[in-house]
Amino acid sequence: MKIDRSRKSLLILPALMLLTGCFFSVQAQAQTIPGPESVLGFKPGQERRLASWDQFLGYFRKLDEASDRVKLDLLGQTTLKRPFIALTISSADNLARLEEYKEIQRKLADPRLLEKSDDAAISKLIAAGKTIVVITCSIHSTEVGGTFAAVELAHRLASSESPEVKLILDNVIVLLVPSLNPDGTDIVAQWYAKTVGTPSEGTSPPELYHYYTGHDNNRDWYAFTQIETQLTVDKLLNAWHPQILHDIHQQGGGGARFFVPPYIDPWEPNIDPAIIAGVSALGSSIAWEMTGQGKSGIVINGIYDSWTPARAFAHYHAGFRILSETASARLATPVDVPFESLGGGLNYNPKLSSWNFPKPWPGGKWTLRDIVDYQSAGAFALLSHAARHRELYLRNFFEIGRRAVEARNMPYALLLLEPEVPKSLSDAFKRLNQGLKNVSGTEQQKHEQGESLVNAVSNEPSSSEEVRYYYRTEGIDRILHILKRGGVEVSVARTEFTADGNNYPAGTHVLLMSQPYAAFARSLLEKQVYPDLLEYPGGPPKRPYDVTAHTLPLLMNVGAVTVRNPFKAELRSEPPALVIQSRVRSNGGVRVGLYKNYQPAMDEGWTRWIFDSYKFSYSSILDREIRAGNLNAAYDAIIIPDQSVGALVNGLAAAGAAQSAIDQETSAGYPAEFAGGLGESGVKALRDFVEAGGTLITLNNASNFAIEKLGVPVRNVLKGVSSRDFYCPGSILRIELDASSPLSFGMDKETIAWFEGSPAFEIVDPAKVKVIARYPGRDNPLLSGWISGERMIRGKAAMVEAAVGKGRVIMFGFRPQYRGQSLATYPLLFNSILTAAGQ
Repeated sequence: MKIDRSRKSLLILPALMLLTGCFFSVQAQAQTIPGPESVLGFKPGQERRLASWDQFLGYFRKLDEASDRVKLDLLGQTTLKRPFIALTISSADNLARLEEYKEIQRKLADPRLLEKSDDAAISKLIAAGKTIVVITCSIHSTEVGGTFAAVELAHRLASSESPEVKLILDNVIVLLVPSLNPDGTDIVAQWYAKTVGTPSEGTSPPELYHYYTGHDNNRDWYAFTQIETQLTVDKLLNAWHPQILHDIHQQGGGGARFFVPPYIDPWEPNIDPAIIAGVSALGSSIAWEMTGQGKSGIVINGIYDSWTPARAFAHYHAGFRILSETASARLATPVDVPFESLGGGLNYNPKLSSWNFPKPWPGGKWTLRDIVDYQSAGAFALLSHAARHRELYLRNFFEIGRRAVEARNMPYALLLLEPEVPKSLSDAFKRLNQGLKNVSGTEQQKHEQGESLVNAVSNEPSSSEEVRYYYRTEGIDRILHILKRGGVEVSVARTEFTADGNNYPAGTHVLLMSQPYAAFARSLLEKQVYPDLLEYPGGPPKRPYDVTAHTLPLLMNVGAVTVRNPFKAELRSEPPALVIQSRVRSNGGVRVGLYKNYQPAMDEGWTRWIFDSYKFSYSSILDREIRAGNLNAAYDAIIIPDQSVGALVNGLAAAGAAQSAIDQETSAGYPAEFAGGLGESGVKALRDFVEAGGTLITLNNASNFAIEKLGVPVRNVLKGVSSRDFYCPGSILRIELDASSPLSFGMDKETIAWFEGSPAFEIVDPAKVKVIARYPGRDNPLLSGWISGERMIRGKAAMVEAAVGKGRVIMFGFRPQYRGQSLATYPLLFNSILTAAGQ
């Protein structure tokens, strides 16, 4: 049949109008979404330009207002009271149904909520669900590209109408945290603005970029000590149970341009094999896509391992954690990196092509714009993979949880033992114990009531047994809080029961292994056996990326038992633990100074965090105050945290005294007010302080300062020793205490020491030096982690008290307050302070 031309035109016209309308609608949508430059005032990645947190917030608020694909949520406040935010990005339809998708995730995360044999219901949930992807940026604030990459990624997802973006928006719910450390975003931006155009341009700030933890804020993903970690876990990870977590970082600038998994060995043994395979596949896919785009210098299976849960919460919660590391410039200042200067890559050579590094980078100029390009490309490739393989991720997510609750090849349960109540009780102890039984109300109200009860008796005398009990109860309460935040179910025995032939009293805490997050509990409660890895046969040890031990019962002095066989017990659900820091509520009138170097030390920050947590009064002392001398007029005890002798004495290099280099960590020099360290005048002032009757407390490597600069008659037997002969990179060791010393008040005869590149002492003059703690003389001191060449420290001192003039130096050969976790050795530190006033 012939179609009338006029009728055909009438048919075509509405279609053209519809298409034209769609075109203009798309164009209008793109035009209404503000570009980053319109709010920030410059393009992300522009050389020598950083943004404040308020500027970033301003952009994300504009995006939230302009786009129906973006939802901004205030999760809480940071340590220094800045807004801590997350963006939820997906299609408008998905954003309208967030609670529905969250409920799907909740059911898939816990297979016990579904009928085991109802495959149809399971498949229906998987078909309906979305891939949940959390992307976190710039937890380490000198790694400045991540938040700019978040800006670009959010803008692209909010404005683009490309098929790739539509696929992501329809199949993925993105939870984007633009900065895990907004306080540090401002600290770094303000320092850079102050120094740009000066000889100090591109240097890191002369302070920790997280108020308490510095770089260690990314080592807090099982201890949950910091507010930013808690908000992320509570408001995002536990609320959404993501399939993928992408953590955007930067690394040194002297090697590969970009890293993604596979990780190198070892993997922590409690991680499900599907996670190992999935992480490796996803990382390889990102590397493949970016290499196909022409990007060079991309390495997989190099540098980074996946041993510690301190960086890998997702791996124990059925999620795939993808770390990316992009080469750094000097903050926003470009660097020039000649090809011949590239070097130092673990498991790859940055100058040679290999299977895991197929396209070496040719060297040359490297800028913040390059960093943002690589990070944005990596994040987008990850989201594309998550969208294309949505059902695969959801199916694996569910099956990982199903295997967990089936608990095959697992012990039946883990037990946490309540400490034994002292037989002889003081009146103060009786009042406190009775009062704690009667607290009521919300968790916050209970905490406040408990604090009040503890404060009421804090200045009354306690026996050593009572103090020991207090610390142990605090330890078990801390562990219970950690487990609850990690989603682990804990029960308490109503009556006595028998397990594996042993009797346990009522009140014992029971963790049955047939639950979704049992692997998280096992990784934290059982001892670690790190594999004996060498660079090559007969060679030096292969350095782990972080530490090798994370056994909380050892660190926190809590009894823990693994039960292999089923048992019967009357159990009830465990209510949230009430964590009350022990009765160290004041410094007993001791005037405490905590040394703070302008070359920032994380150990100093952790010490401040502990003191602030315990409401323990102290003053931070800077170099200039120490150099001025007359320290006894202001202080009874001075603490020097873990730092090398060189860092303590020399501090930061002054501007003009050092050459700029590739890595941002390498200083180009600092203004005079921040340079120089203690110097010789500071050394003399500390010597005068001790000789006049003061107490100097040195932690870990700072004890070498006491040996080398104050002449304490002690020798570090590990000084200059090769790693082939002795190596212990963050492990838990056994030490024996002198029970007669006031410094061991409230302690058992044996305890632990956190050994991390630490010294070990041989006494040169026994008349002047008393051993407070030593390593066992016959047995290997290793309790958890890795040690090689342990014979070198057998019988050697781990803590000493040395008389110097009228005063004393207390030297720790370990970190007694390690990352806010080693409660077992807190009393040694607190006693060292309290005895400075003869208490």
